[in-house]
Amino acid sequence: MSDVISMHWVRDRKGYDLMSVSEHRLGPEVGSILEGQAETYTAVVARGGDPTHYEVSPEVLWDLVDTHRHPDELLKFVDKWGLLSSKGRREPLSSILNHMKHIQQAAELMEDKQWVRLEKMVGHQIKLGRQAGSESEGAERGVRLNMRYARVPGHAEPRLFLEPENLISYCWIEFMQRAANARLMRCLKCGRLFPADEGDGARPTSRKYCSPKCRVAKHREKA
Repeated sequence: MSDVISMHWVRDRKGYDLMSVSEHRLGPEVGSILEGQAETYTAVVARGGDPTHYEVSPEVLWDLVDTHRHPDELLKFVDKWGLLSSKGRREPLSSILNHMKHIQQAAELMEDKQWVRLEKMVGHQIKLGRQAGSESEGAERGVRLNMRYARVPGHAEPRLFLEPENLISYCWIEFMQRAANARLMRCLKCGRLFPADEGDGARPTSRKYCSPKCRVAKHREKA
C-alpha cells in the first residue's frame, strides 16, 4: 500500500542552521535545550538556498525514529528531508522536538506490542489533524492529508492517492500502514530501530542489522 501515498516536499539546497536565543529574542517560539548543549535554541532556519523539490520515500519515517535530540543529528535529518511541518524558511524547534517525541514513542509502543496504547496515541494524532485549522498554529499538529482519485501514465483506470499535507503527516500515515505487520528490530551494531521485513533482501528471521554496512562491521569485531 506504500505506493498509495504520494507526496512531494521541499528542502533548502544550502541546508539549515539552529537559531539561538541570542539571535532571536522576539517571536512566539519557545526555547529548547538539546543534548550536550548549554545554549538554548528557538528554531531551525533555512540558510536561504534554492528550494529543492523531491518525492518523499518511506525511509523518512525510520530516519525520524532514530534521530536523537542532538544538534548534529537534528540538522542531518532536516538537511536531508526538510522541515517537518513547514514549507517556509523556519520552524520552531519546540514543534520539531514534539513531533519527534511522539513518533518515537509510537515506535516504542509498536516494538513492545502495546497495541491498546498505540491505538489511543495514533487516534489522538488523527483527531488533532481533524480539529486543526488550515492556517492556524494547530495546523502543524496531528495527521493532515488530502485524497486524490486520478489516473497515472500507462494506466486506463484511476486510483486512490493519499496526499499528506506535511512531512510529519507522511510519517504518521506510513507508520499506521506498517504498525499491524512490521516486526521491529534493534540493530545489533548501531542500535537503530528498523522493520525486519524490509531492507537488504535478507529473510525477516535472519535480519539482525539495519544495513549490510553494520553487518560487516559487527562481523569484523568478532574476527
